[in-house]
Amino acid sequence: MNNQADEFHVYIIRHAEKAKSDGENRDPQLSYCGQQRARALVHLLKDRNIDAVYATGYQRTQRTARPLAQDRGLVVQEYNARDSQALVDSVLSKKEDALIVGHSNTAPVIANLMAGTELELLDESEFDKLYSIEVHTDRVLLHELNQGFVCDES
Repeated sequence: MNNQADEFHVYIIRHAEKAKSDGENRDPQLSYCGQQRARALVHLLKDRNIDAVYATGYQRTQRTARPLAQDRGLVVQEYNARDSQALVDSVLSKKEDALIVGHSNTAPVIANLMAGTELELLDESEFDKLYSIEVHTDRVLLHELNQGFVCDES
């Protein structure tokens, strides 16, 4: 857990790129680029303390979260994609440095609930956004960043 019990960071991302679906599969795997992005996340957050990793029950969020969780010796904790408030309440009460993997329509909502902001939902083609939230005793700061990942499929 973080040295400063009342100060912690939460990182929120959308799952990595998913494999093309025939439209009937509501739970596709990650594409090649998605798998590479999930592995790159380990390097991106290598200097950040992470006490917990959260993802919805879908394969794409679980497989995005898994490489970082395994690298840190953590288990991916599943949360209900339809109850963002419960997740936010839990993370805020535990005051833990965490990674949360969501969806295009939930990642910004979770960030908004934590930071009191009004971010728009992500476009279906947007996978690079990283919300970094600093929670301090007297304020919450949100930083909207890009992961900077470029997929090389060759």
